[in-house]
Amino acid sequence: MKISEGLAMLELKSNVQNVEGIMYPVIVWDENDLVLIDTGLPGQGSSILDLIEKEGVSPEKLTKVIITHHDMDHIGGLTEIVKKVEASSGKRVEVLSHEIEKPYIQGDLMPLKFTRDKMEALKKQMEGLSPEKREQYQSLFSSNKPVVTETLVDNQELSYCGGITIIHTPGHTKGHICVYLNRYKTLLAGDGLNFQKLSDGELKLIGPDPQFTHNMYEAVKSLKKIMDYDIQKIVCYHCGLIENNLSEQIKQILD
Repeated sequence: MKISEGLAMLELKSNVQNVEGIMYPVIVWDENDLVLIDTGLPGQGSSILDLIEKEGVSPEKLTKVIITHHDMDHIGGLTEIVKKVEASSGKRVEVLSHEIEKPYIQGDLMPLKFTRDKMEALKKQMEGLSPEKREQYQSLFSSNKPVVTETLVDNQELSYCGGITIIHTPGHTKGHICVYLNRYKTLLAGDGLNFQKLSDGELKLIGPDPQFTHNMYEAVKSLKKIMDYDIQKIVCYHCGLIENNLSEQIKQILD
């Protein structure tokens, strides 16, 4: 879905334990760079590349991938995407994340929220997968992972695609980031924000999901940082695009 010239939200369908949903990775591009933010679940790399092409952009132009945090549904397609694009384009794809997230993405540390119960649930889920899908999930725990080539810090400014500002918003994970696209006045919230549709059709912005958040207090507290930005649109990774009365809605979450 095109948001503006040079900015699109991808509608990536998912099915986890027979629960269907949609995730919303984002691409932003200019004459020199194509940047992808987040990469879906294991096995979805090819689907993301197909969605990029449907937006009228060649996946071979991909130069950078920004990861908001290390949860499986954000890094799952990373290896596949990087390998395929590098093989077809002959150029290196840079992978960027907050410095705290790097060891989790690279597999040097186990995912922060992987308790014993969650590991057992994942094993049961994998038993019902096809051999190909099972291999893709298992690859997340192998050493065959992309290297994070650049680590990011709070308030860092990236010069490409009209300017990108990194906002460290810990809580959902320790190194979770939101990505602010300066030219578009658009916030990519990762899992830091969600919204729900009310009975009258209005979209109501809500905070991070407590069920999947490492430190809820910290997650809500860190949202104060985004109040410093002129935000006209927000893309929530699990909900999509919202653009109504955002400043007031964010204040209500913080109150």
